[in-house]
Amino acid sequence: MSGGTDNPGRSGKQLLRAVVAIAAVVSVFLSIFTVYARDTLLDSDEAASRVAEAAVTPEVRLVVTDAIVDELVVIDPELLQARPILESIVDGLLQTPIYEEILQSSVYVVHQAVFTNETDELKLELVDLVLLVKVSLAKVDPELAALIPDEVTDGLIDVRFEKRVIDGIEVSQRAEWLAFVLPVLAFAGFAIFVALSRDRRRALINSGVAAIFVGVVVLLIEWVSRVYVLRLADDPAGRAAGAAVWDVFAGDLISLALIVASAGTVLAVTTAIGLERVSLRDRGRRLLVGLERPESTRGRWVWAGLASLVGLLLIVAVDLAVRLSVTIVGVALLINGAAEVLNLVAPGGLEVRESPDAEDAGEATGRWRWAVGGLATVCLLAVLLVAVARSEGDGNVERSGPGCNGSVLLCDRAFDQVAFPTSHNSMAAANDGFTASYQTVGMLEQLDDGYRGFLIDTYFGLEDSRGLVLTDRAPVTEEERDELVAEVGEGVVRSAEALREDNELAGRSRDVYLCHSFCEIGAVRMADEFIRIKSWLDSHEREVLAFVIQDEGPTDRNILRVLAEAELDDMVHAQKVGEPWPTLGQMIESGQRIWISAENDPGQLDWYHDAFTFIQDTPFSQPTTADFTCELNRGDVDSPLFLINHWLSPASATSADEANSRPVLEQRLTDCEAERGLFPNLIAVDYSDRGDLLDVVDDINGVSTQRE
Repeated sequence: MSGGTDNPGRSGKQLLRAVVAIAAVVSVFLSIFTVYARDTLLDSDEAASRVAEAAVTPEVRLVVTDAIVDELVVIDPELLQARPILESIVDGLLQTPIYEEILQSSVYVVHQAVFTNETDELKLELVDLVLLVKVSLAKVDPELAALIPDEVTDGLIDVRFEKRVIDGIEVSQRAEWLAFVLPVLAFAGFAIFVALSRDRRRALINSGVAAIFVGVVVLLIEWVSRVYVLRLADDPAGRAAGAAVWDVFAGDLISLALIVASAGTVLAVTTAIGLERVSLRDRGRRLLVGLERPESTRGRWVWAGLASLVGLLLIVAVDLAVRLSVTIVGVALLINGAAEVLNLVAPGGLEVRESPDAEDAGEATGRWRWAVGGLATVCLLAVLLVAVARSEGDGNVERSGPGCNGSVLLCDRAFDQVAFPTSHNSMAAANDGFTASYQTVGMLEQLDDGYRGFLIDTYFGLEDSRGLVLTDRAPVTEEERDELVAEVGEGVVRSAEALREDNELAGRSRDVYLCHSFCEIGAVRMADEFIRIKSWLDSHEREVLAFVIQDEGPTDRNILRVLAEAELDDMVHAQKVGEPWPTLGQMIESGQRIWISAENDPGQLDWYHDAFTFIQDTPFSQPTTADFTCELNRGDVDSPLFLINHWLSPASATSADEANSRPVLEQRLTDCEAERGLFPNLIAVDYSDRGDLLDVVDDINGVSTQRE
């Protein structure tokens, strides 16, 4: 037996270490879920609070509104005729604090009942909310309100549980003590694993990598579960509501996973670099892996991969790269601080135990340290990418607003049944240097304010060496000049003419500009403006826009080149004459959420519509509000869209204050609807930042309670 190489004692110790390590990893994994369940799911107060938080989101409100209105219609079918009114009233109530109180109380009762009842059917009792609907409806139509019984005893939303599900929840509640025990077992398991290891430094690093692995696995499980569960919903509204609820409840699980992964990263990297007698600068260089190339083949692969990833991020996602870089620097400082603490606690280092089977333990440690350190860094980047991507996604959702064009009620509304707040001469803003201004702020600010329709003018222009844009157009006729003088004044027209006469246009390259009458008195390069609009649309993914272009020279092909430069050419919607319009939701789902028309020459492109085949409008250039009329101006009586030109001439902030006031707007819109029998689609005003158009349009759309 003296010549044998087997060492039963050593093999047994290795097996014990492996068992302890596996038990520790499993304990960490289960700890995340048990702590999450204890703090979020099993506590009735917390669960009710989370449900209430999710329930006030627009996506969930839409589903709850439909459920309540459906139930009311079942109670009395005559209420079907009042469904739009009921939906508006219910959705308004769902945004009040009393709704949160009613729902939170109901959820608390249901949650408590799950652990005490043997029933397989529980209901959220929203009877009090129905009575509030009755009171609110009575203010609008007492006869309809009388159809709702004074005593409603049935619940409105059924929550059904199978017996085995209730049994499982009860078991989970009885096993709540695991949330305290499992973290202790995990810590003890890793401590025993390190104590039994010959190379304790390697054991510490492996423990950190195991924690990173567990955190990443939990994040992947959460993501896969989210995708699977949301696919079970039958309709887009259900999926949107499910996503809102999931995000509210899953946030803590994600945070726990990130905490475990981050702690593992700090442990692994700190141990890998913290006990070496090197300067802080050299330690930082090794931590960031990229400033000192390793010698081993494995280490060079890791180095190459990380360098490529960082380079790619810097090229295609500058903002994300900056955020990641700042985060990594913060983690690096944390690790260096922890490394110094470790040096103070263990000044002699974690020595590798002597072993006759290890010829050069230090060299072996050096070979695998790069691999483990690289893996830890890659996992850290993966965790950071998940966190930042989720953060960016949430940001987009917040900026995009609820539903479609700010309201869930508009998603199922056809384009020609939606009113769009619209600005006239949208580009001619004082803030953008227009001498003869019609707006105070530019188109981006108008978008942020809530405007979704834009009347713009396009011209060819040539920029001189001073940056002045000269209008490239045929000389105006005497009649055209008189019209311009009436609109912008003799002084402005003379100034533009003088600038034009002082410059030579020959030999200059022309471009498409947004101007009004003369580019010399104000111009914005159309492609530059639409590039900014594209960026806005990217961060507002639930918005539909409409443009009416007064095309004074540029053709459909010129506009196509502008849209292509702005990467908007695949976002335009083509509407055929006589065919039903898509809903806003359908336009958003298709990605084609821009409708464009041209007043003069639409050309041959199917998405560049003939404005007055699709639009009929009212006269403009009235000097006083008393002169407003609803007569047909341009277009045909069969044109499906109705544009109300609602501004005074000459344009001024003072005249806009009067024209854009609620009483004047409401009277004009009421008169035009009655006289023309048309729903107003585009209501265009000067000085969009003044007056009450946005609120009046919300009233027309029936979404007054939707505006955030």
